Amino acid sequence: MAAIGQKGMPGYGLGFSGSVGTINQVDSIGFLMDKPIGSPVLEIRNLRLTMTPEDSVLSPVPLVDEFEQWIPAEWAGKAAAAEDLQAAWNEEDKALRTDRFKVSEYGGYLETRAAAARQCEPLRNDPFLLGYFVGNEPPWPGRGDGENYNIGMVDVTDRPYRDLVDAARETHARLYEIHSGKTAPVDRMAKIQ
Repeated sequence: MAAIGQKGMPGYGLGFSGSVGTINQVDSIGFLMDKPIGSPVLEIRNLRLTMTPEDSVLSPVPLVDEFEQWIPAEWAGKAAAAEDLQAAWNEEDKALRTDRFKVSEYGGYLETRAAAARQCEPLRNDPFLLGYFVGNEPPWPGRGDGENYNIGMVDVTDRPYRDLVDAARETHARLYEIHSGKTAPVDRMAKIQ
């Protein structure tokens, strides 16, 4: 191995336990396979302790390309150009379209949000209600009290919940006129999408 504490390369890594001394104080070498399948066997055909890094994998040749793909391996769909990567993203977007499950493009269930909006309708005349109070979603995996999602204007990746932002804009544009009595509040129920 070339260095202590370096990121493990494919199939192996390096770590020490106990005190670390000079190369002439090596008293044991241990190998561990995390969660092995079956009964694996390790066969060591050549081992040499040296003070200089001689690992053939660690070389000046790059191992990861500009798209963070492993260069030595080939697979179907591996991006060769930025256009390939963009095409793969577009395919993924199509596969994850939101109309199949009634979810918002930015997260959360559309019907749940509409039902929650209906609960707020009686508050429309309250002069102390000025707007939405939560800016962002709680971090994944959520809050300890179980209120884990669908409460912020933006999700955990700072993308706005477009439906909620648009509704807030529409509502907030009229709030001062409603509170001052110049404009009547909307008396319709929220539409379930």
